Amino acid sequence: MKKLYTLMAVAGLASSAFAQQITTARVFEGGPALNLQSEVITDSLISAPNCAQPNIVTFGAVAGGYFSGTNGTGDKEKGLFIFPTQGYNIENVYALIPVKEHVISGDFQAYIYPFDTAAGSVGAAIGTSSPVSITSIDTANLGFTAFNFPNRPYVSGPFIMTVQVDNGGDTIAIATSDVQGGCGNGSMVEKLADDSWANTPTRWNANVWLWMFADADGSLSTDSHILDRESAKAFPNPAANEITITYDVNAAADVTLNIIDVTGRVVYTEVSNNVSGRQFQNINTSEFNNGVYFYTVSSENNVLEGKFVVRH
Repeated sequence: MKKLYTLMAVAGLASSAFAQQITTARVFEGGPALNLQSEVITDSLISAPNCAQPNIVTFGAVAGGYFSGTNGTGDKEKGLFIFPTQGYNIENVYALIPVKEHVISGDFQAYIYPFDTAAGSVGAAIGTSSPVSITSIDTANLGFTAFNFPNRPYVSGPFIMTVQVDNGGDTIAIATSDVQGGCGNGSMVEKLADDSWANTPTRWNANVWLWMFADADGSLSTDSHILDRESAKAFPNPAANEITITYDVNAAADVTLNIIDVTGRVVYTEVSNNVSGRQFQNINTSEFNNGVYFYTVSSENNVLEGKFVVRH
């Protein structure tokens, strides 16, 4: 089972003194990325908030180029802040790339950086993906491009995942949500030409969701697993007034269930002492707002995670 991370508001990262002007360059309505036949959407580390759907947009700068890429803005990388609750090994980063400028037939890579929330600083990259040639990036069919991390970088605290958007000749742009939606919780960031970092909402006056996802391996430890990692399910999904979360426990244990909204706020917590076997927990969702929710089921060093939708 892939692991889900939630997003939270970001503060403390340096940014330019004034916002740059932008103008809509290209809009993709209801692209196939929203119905991707893979685990990228359903079992990823992060999930697009409701405000991002169904808008898939690429904005251009008045001075030329894309604020979700380059071709004139001089940026090196674009990415998102992630705030995990525990440690995982990253397997892949995915990006929806609708625009590219093919000049030298070069490669692009994705990166994982640690982020110090107290200092507001970004550390040296701890993970670099295998290169992906610009000729392999399909902009015509609007599909996700996968960047694989063969060494599986380990993350246990706040980090940034980015995709290179300029390789010194070729450039690409990553799709975003509509700027009018005020989406993304300030989580989009960029690495500039001078290797400094900027928060996109401050620099561009555009708080958007960047269409990027990631996944991690399901193994949390080499120790025995109290929880069966493949067993967690939530039904009915979408839910209206009640949802049942079910999972298997391999031995008697205290188990904590947390439900988290898309802002990273814990909206429900329940601790139970369970005997081994199949468990069923019923949660009243009648007071939950419509939207996407994540849940974690944890015991000792084992965590199961998933998501569900509330729709009244």
